[in-house]
Amino acid sequence: MARLGIDPTSPAGRKIAEGGFEVWDRLDGLHPIGGKKPSHYNDYLREQGYGGENPWHD
Repeated sequence: MARLGIDPTSPAGRKIAEGGFEVWDRLDGLHPIGGKKPSHYNDYLREQGYGGENPWHD
């Protein structure tokens, strides 16, 4: 995107980064600590006995 002059944080840049799809809620386990947290799946994992700040990684 840098070569094309597209800001990755712009609406167009975010859509390009996701392959043209709008992201509603990512539940693929790719939630780095400090990043946007999923809306409900971490709560579900904790109910299943998984602990820690980020149950996907702990």
